[in-house]
Amino acid sequence: MVRIWYHDSNYSHGFLIPFISGYFLWGKKERLSQFEYRPCDIGIILLGIGLFAYMFGIIGGASTTIRLSFFFVIVGLVIFLFGMDLFRIVSFSVFYLLFMVPLPAYLYDSIAFPLKTFISIISVECLHWLNIPAYLDGNIIHLSDIKMEVADACSGIRSLYSILALSVAYAEILKFEMSKRLVMVLSIVPVAIVCNAFRVVVTGILLKYYGTVFVEGIFHEFAGVGVFALMVALLLFVGVFINRKGDKG
Repeated sequence: MVRIWYHDSNYSHGFLIPFISGYFLWGKKERLSQFEYRPCDIGIILLGIGLFAYMFGIIGGASTTIRLSFFFVIVGLVIFLFGMDLFRIVSFSVFYLLFMVPLPAYLYDSIAFPLKTFISIISVECLHWLNIPAYLDGNIIHLSDIKMEVADACSGIRSLYSILALSVAYAEILKFEMSKRLVMVLSIVPVAIVCNAFRVVVTGILLKYYGTVFVEGIFHEFAGVGVFALMVALLLFVGVFINRKGDKG
């Protein structure tokens, strides 16, 4: 997984996940120091499932199975050594580690394709509203004699997984109840759509009036960082809004 985090920018957030998980675990250190450990044999079953899944994944070449086996081994060890009651205390930190597991390719594609299509449609409508002639062919936007492809980088899928991990951590920091956490997590979809459609529209405007030289230069290098920063800002705003609505309620 470390190799994937390093080489694939879609999952570079994986380096941070263990540290974020450890941060939440450290926040419970006083409670854990006073806790009486009660080892539970159920952990042996989960540990066995994890090890079996690992061997099955190695034999069958199933990389996702191998990665998920790591999670079952951790859960099994915690329950076996310390018990179910302690596991309930540290469960968030343990389950948060799932965000460091890369998505299976088929799941990634099933999310990326409709997201690209939807963002392409919205972007073309926005360009029409700005009186910029454009028509859509699949995920290719035609601007007169210029073609602009809405690729994975513009679909939001690359940042969606990272933002999802961030939103879950943010909701935990704010101590949201479950209904608010759900709203927080679901909000990342419209946030990703709005931000990445904005990126495509701005790119279309620049292509229309300045050509490909400007777009393929500095703008292309920093557009992804700018969109991610905008998504983080909107996510923080959503969290503050939900928190205030809860206080008024």
